[in-house]
Amino acid sequence: MKHLIIAILTAGSMAACGGAEERGDQSNTQTEARSQAPAATANGTTATDDTVATDTAEAPANPTVGTTTDETVTAEVNELQSDLEYLRQEEKLARDVYLTLGETYSAQVFVNIPNSEQTHMDRVLDLLDARGIADPVAGMDVGEFRDAFFNELFVDLVSQGLESREAAFGVGVAIEELDIKDLDERIAKNPPADVAAVYASLRAGSVNHLAAFNRQLR
Repeated sequence: MKHLIIAILTAGSMAACGGAEERGDQSNTQTEARSQAPAATANGTTATDDTVATDTAEAPANPTVGTTTDETVTAEVNELQSDLEYLRQEEKLARDVYLTLGETYSAQVFVNIPNSEQTHMDRVLDLLDARGIADPVAGMDVGEFRDAFFNELFVDLVSQGLESREAAFGVGVAIEELDIKDLDERIAKNPPADVAAVYASLRAGSVNHLAAFNRQLR
């Protein structure tokens, strides 16, 4: 562009010094030069075909398209897996504590409710299997858990329950209240329909168990 402007100014200087014929020639030269000059844009700058092509080619793609959705779905899947693994262990905790206390106290609640807790465990295991998630307590004996939290809680609850018959029923109340609290928190997350149905069933069972233990304390 700089060379083109210099050429036009030089041609104009020669026309001023020459005659009419030279001015006519210069006029033709300037006309041709103007026809070859790039068009001006609205903001006063000039645009060439190369500039347009470069702008189009270098226009950045939107880096956020699809990313947020994919990350959200992954986080939800991971959270659901964590919830199911937790509840599988929590239902085992209830079953194992009641079975252990039932070895000391001949109360019907320590016979019937452990069987119900086994059913709860099986329902959660079905959800894990449907999603290809490994069972966190596979092959573990009574009182054994993958997470240290449940191992410690089992020892504490059994120790409290062995203090007296009433204390054992009180442990049952505490376990069922914890189950209901944890299920309410997970129901509030609006999980998939099959998971929500199991959560609701488990919660109803825990409400019945809580009432049964409370009756023993009256």
